[in-house]
Amino acid sequence: MARIKIVEVPPGFAPKHIREQWVGVEIPLVENPTPEGKESFQIGNQNSGGYQVDGVEAVRSLIADGKLEAANFWLPYATGNFKFKKEVCELIS
Repeated sequence: MARIKIVEVPPGFAPKHIREQWVGVEIPLVENPTPEGKESFQIGNQNSGGYQVDGVEAVRSLIADGKLEAANFWLPYATGNFKFKKEVCELIS
C-alpha cells in the first residue's frame, strides 16, 4: 500500500504548533479516494487536490510517532478522510 510522509508543515485551520507535528509522520493512502469536492474533511481548503488518507489512520500514525497533542486535536475530525497538499508530502511506494 502506498504511503505519504509529511515533509513540510501542511496548511490548514489548526494552530501552527499542531500542524507542525505532522512533519515526519508516514500515513497510508486510502485505496479508493473520495471524489474531489465530496471529501468528509480536509485539513483546510488549501489542501484541495492533495493526497487522501483515512482520518483514523492519520491519528494512529500521530500516536505511533508520539505526537499525542496533535492526535488529541485531530481525533474529533477522524471520521472521514483527511487531505494533505501534495507539495508538503513525499510519496512512498
